[in-house]
This record gives sequence, C-alpha cells and structure tokens, in this order.
Amino acid sequence: MPIETRHDAERLQRLLPLAITLVVSILSLALGHYLLLARHPNLGSQARFPRQVLLFILTTIAVICIVITAPLAEGTSRSVLSIIGLGFSAVIAFSSTSIATNFMAAITLRVTKPFNIGDFVTVGEHFGNVSERRLFDTEIQTENRELISIPNSVLILSPIKVARGTRVIVSGLLLEVKTLLTCRSRLNACVLGSLHGHGIDIVSPTTARHIRVSHGSPPIPHALPTKPARKQTVTEDVAFEKANRAQAMEAVQTKLVAEISALNV
Repeated sequence: MPIETRHDAERLQRLLPLAITLVVSILSLALGHYLLLARHPNLGSQARFPRQVLLFILTTIAVICIVITAPLAEGTSRSVLSIIGLGFSAVIAFSSTSIATNFMAAITLRVTKPFNIGDFVTVGEHFGNVSERRLFDTEIQTENRELISIPNSVLILSPIKVARGTRVIVSGLLLEVKTLLTCRSRLNACVLGSLHGHGIDIVSPTTARHIRVSHGSPPIPHALPTKPARKQTVTEDVAFEKANRAQAMEAVQTKLVAEISALNV
C-alpha cells in the first residue's frame, strides 16, 4: 500500500469518531427541539421553561462530546475542556452584570414561586397583572393595557407585593382579586363623594385659585342626582386582556394534565 494512501486512511480513521459524533449530536438536538418545543407552539411560558433548560443541557453535553472525539492531542483536548469549564465559571462568577443573572433568577423564581400568571404584583412603581414569565424577564400588563417587561434579576432583588387568589383587604374583604382595579376605583369614588357631601374640597397641593362667591354660598357645587347603574364592561377584562388570557390558558393546561394523569392511573 502506498504511503500516501496509508496516511489518508489513518486520517479518515481519526476523523470518523468526530464525524459520527457531529451527525448524532445534530440529529439529537434537532429531534429534541422538535419533541420539546417545535411541535408544541401553543405551550405556555411556564411549561416551556424546563424544556428550554433541558435543551440547553443537551447542547452543552453535545459540545463536550465533540471536543472529546475530536482528533486532538491529549493535552490539547484537556486544555479545550478546561477552557470550556473556565468559561462557564466566568459566566457564573460575573453574572451580576450579564444575561446569566436573569437566567439564574428565572430558575430561582420557578423554585420559590413568589407569584403566578394572573396575580397582581407591585414592583417598585410598577403595578399590573402577570401575563408572561420568560427566561430572562417577566411581563406584566398595567391598568392602562401597557405591557412592561421587568428583568428577573430586579424581581429577585426588589420587594414584591402580590395579590393572588381570593380574600384581599381593600378597605374591607375582597373575595375576588380579579375585580381589584374596579373595587379600588369605587373606593376612591366613595371617598371623594363622602368628602364632597361633608363640604370638603380635595384639590392638588400645587393648585392655586381665586373664587369669588357671594356671602353664604359654598364653593362646592351641589351633588348631581345619581342615575340607575347600567351594565358595563368590567374594567379588568379590558385592562388585563392578555394577562387574563394567559391565566385561562395555564388553568386549562393544568386541568388537562390532571385529567391525563387520572386516566393513566
């Protein structure tokens, strides 16, 4: 056998494990992505998160296997693996100012579960209904129907006020949290109406005005007669449309999983 042919055969023999590993890794990752994510397009963010973490772990394992099977010298292979390990360590060590912080915070939030989709939360100056929980941030919908994305690291480091389930105190016992915004508006209206009825005028501290009134005439106008209440659209149904839809989807998925588990038993 010619020397060149022998060298080519040896080179192909060294590259064969790497080629097999590459093909198996690509096919495995493609199949895993299809089974975990692609064939479930309507999967909620709560259910997608563990699948994404699993896919990330599989990708890391595939990279390590490719490095091991690569036709490199023993010292070079170890050096590459050490560099990969140092890279992960550096990402974790300096995660306070990187994307890894929000990723690790997302894992912490999934474990501690301080709130769920559909809960009313107050973070700093932001108040709204949790509409989506993602890998790096959490989305809330405000009473103005605005969508605000809050980094998960902020949720870990900041105090969070959460109103969930039932029985919330809003100057009295509120049995249904979904009507929190409406009840607060009605409470404010009742307070202003009561003050108005007792002759107390509420204005901004920065307001300056001059009113000429005759002797004995109060500056507050007389209250208008109340009209019969008409059936109106609930404020929360309009303001928190996306959050309510996400909560309903999560509830349906939870119910289906429970029913499937019961059938399997």
